[in-house]
Amino acid sequence: MKGNQSFNAPRIIFTYELSKSAKLIYLCLCSLADEEYKVCLTREEIGRKCSMQRNAVGLAISELKKAGLIEESRKRRGMPNTAYLCNFNNLLEGKENYYA
Repeated sequence: MKGNQSFNAPRIIFTYELSKSAKLIYLCLCSLADEEYKVCLTREEIGRKCSMQRNAVGLAISELKKAGLIEESRKRRGMPNTAYLCNFNNLLEGKENYYA
């Protein structure tokens, strides 16, 4: 294995009333996000990385969006990837800043 195989993620995610799938996907997105907390993946790619079916990924992403923990924006027409932004500020708002 090359490079750093670890990442920082807010432990506070485990206190949220979210499904296990939503938490796993959030942590996956955090692990792949760039310096601006953005990551571009299709739902199929997320499913492969998390060993989940596409419909389960869609439900978990909807759950994370509803909780305000990610934003989803589609790229231009003809571009298959979707950009996801991990909203750490929403996650940590009014709570102590805990990182794993």
